[in-house]
Amino acid sequence: MHYGEKVSRERVEQNQIWVYAAGLLMARAFGLATKEGRALVFTGATRNSLFVLPLALALPAAFDLTPAVVVTQTLVELAGLLVYVRLVPAWLLPGEPA
Repeated sequence: MHYGEKVSRERVEQNQIWVYAAGLLMARAFGLATKEGRALVFTGATRNSLFVLPLALALPAAFDLTPAVVVTQTLVELAGLLVYVRLVPAWLLPGEPA
């Protein structure tokens, strides 16, 4: 791994922490019910990377690796969301959804 990859990965992880915290704070600040608060946290965690897949496929041949990167990002995001399904209700926003 070279320095740029390490820095990028660390930034992504730091950004994710801030996004989670922002979702929780906004849910509490606006007095959202549990269900809406969880939706807000999940919305911050997803990036809709499949939305850009057609754009990646339309790029010239010099960027032929881009679609693979988009699909890989989608798979990583899916794995993260599977963790979220357990983590958010248990620790971040516990309680019964209204």
